[in-house]
Amino acid sequence: MWVSPRAAETNARAVVNRSHLENCAAHGLHPEENRLATLKDCECADWGGHPCGGKLIPVLWYDPFSEDPKGLIYLCEDHHGEFGNPTEGFFTCGECGKVHIENYTWELYYVEKDGELLCMRCAAKQEIEDEDNWIDLAYDYKHYDPIKGINFEQIRRAKHLFPVECQDYFGLEFIGNTEFSSMSGESISGGGVQGVRDLLYKARNAGYTKAMIILDGAYQFAVSIGVYVRGKDSPGEEV
Repeated sequence: MWVSPRAAETNARAVVNRSHLENCAAHGLHPEENRLATLKDCECADWGGHPCGGKLIPVLWYDPFSEDPKGLIYLCEDHHGEFGNPTEGFFTCGECGKVHIENYTWELYYVEKDGELLCMRCAAKQEIEDEDNWIDLAYDYKHYDPIKGINFEQIRRAKHLFPVECQDYFGLEFIGNTEFSSMSGESISGGGVQGVRDLLYKARNAGYTKAMIILDGAYQFAVSIGVYVRGKDSPGEEV
């Protein structure tokens, strides 16, 4: 899976800015102006009918594209947690405890699991480590070819673990993808269900014994379904 120049540039800036954002959060400084943050800098300060009060709470926020914080907001005690967790447009991951932005486009960057919201990075790690999510590519010549049995119902249940423009995670290698209409389920590109099967055959022919089908991009009217494998030296993959 590739990273767009925009995502790559944003991630590069975040590496450079990380110490600055962390220093501002630690000392109560405005991240863009050389001064202390005040109640006027509360994320909710401009919302009519909701006067700010109490001390300011710094909140570093993240996105699914890297491990570095992408920004810093301030919330007053009165508004922290009143309009969301911690506020509208953001959520707190139930696994890592970090605050993440909900989205840049209309694609949401969280996964609901067991009543909690997980960031995509934590959700991806959990699902990738779950062997039940992996398709055994081994062909039993006497009985059954598991790839031939892949159908639309299995594909439509693919878990949304990677956002648009994101790189592969946790050592996974990208084999290829197909695109489907999110409204009708019809194939847009890549050959539909047979296209997914062909990607699984491609993985098998390359020597991989397991693969995972992942929803790796949600657009306004379409979804991308990618086939991924573990790196051949990764634990759990036998070749």
